[in-house]
Amino acid sequence: MDIQPHDSFFKQIFSDPKRVKTLLDIFAKDVVKSIHSIIPVNTEKFSSKSQKFMLDLLFSCRVEDQGAYVRIVLEHKSYLG
Repeated sequence: MDIQPHDSFFKQIFSDPKRVKTLLDIFAKDVVKSIHSIIPVNTEKFSSKSQKFMLDLLFSCRVEDQGAYVRIVLEHKSYLG
């Protein structure tokens, strides 16, 4: 899997827990009130040919005193059209 520069840019920007909280404030306002302690989880994996690829963004957190995960999938276009 070939990682494009824009993919790395989005992953870098949205790996910051403060930005994730802002994103959730915008798109999941009712849910975000219950989420605490957002911590990024390393999702880097290696293929059988030792080529690095990255999965979606994953965060561990606390929701009403229970462990939980938030997974973020951002789809974006790298071209005009």
